[in-house]
Order: sequence, then structure tokens, then C-alpha cells
Amino acid sequence: MLTTWDPFRDVERLFEVDPRSRSIPAPFDAVRTADEVVLTYDLPGFRSEDVDVTVENHVLTLTASRSQDELPEGAQRLVAERRFGTVRRQVTLSDTLDGQNVSANFDNGVLTLRIPVSEKAQPVKVPIGVGTTSIETGTSEQQAVGASAN
Repeated sequence: MLTTWDPFRDVERLFEVDPRSRSIPAPFDAVRTADEVVLTYDLPGFRSEDVDVTVENHVLTLTASRSQDELPEGAQRLVAERRFGTVRRQVTLSDTLDGQNVSANFDNGVLTLRIPVSEKAQPVKVPIGVGTTSIETGTSEQQAVGASAN
């Protein structure tokens, strides 16, 4: 279904000097229904224009950037605990998902992505014929269930 991948996660932990300036975490939930996969990302403090979502070669990439607020002239920052920097998350989409028709909605710091299940991955009802098949000759006599014989 989905595979999350962040190649720098362990490296960032090794070099964690200033946690405010490194990559901001973007926790998310993933839920699958019969028709779609819904990804919900928490991006508090971001605006919709700060967020970019792309899909290329079955990889969905979320990038969002936020800079530290500018101080008025003569002001001094006493405490700076709010995170700023860049969020970058990648999710590999399986072949059963339609990455070309992703929809996105951003509301109150929550980004919701809806990825439809591709039509080729939808269940298909296969009709079952009734009859006999001759292995020797390869011929068959079948009648679809519910169909009348002529």
C-alpha cells in the first residue's frame, strides 16, 4: 500500500545541534477505504501557500517551508521555541493507487490528501460459466449462470 521513507531521519538524530533549525517533523495518519487512501498531515503554523505536494514516479513528496518571524527594529528575542525550517516527507505509492488524481485540502494547519484507488485495482466480478470442457479437444460447452439456452 504505502511506504514512508525519510533517508535522513537517522542522520539528523546524530547531528542534532539546534532542533529549531533542522527539518520539522510532519506526523501523519494514513487510512485506506475501498475507494481511496487518505493521508492527514499535521502542519501547525503553516499556511496553504507554504505547502507544495508533487507526485513523480509513484513517489508523493510533501514540502513545506516556514521562516522565523522577523523582529521589529530594536527588539530582542527572549525565547524562541517555535520551530521553523522545512518539512519534507516522501511516501511511495503502490501501483494500485492513482497518483495522477490526488486531491488536497488545507484547513487549520491540517493537510488532507486523498489518493484514489486506481480503476485497474478495483475488484471486478468475474462471471462463472456452467458447462463442460473437454481437455482432449479443447472445446467447451458453457452457459453463463442465469442465461437461457437457445
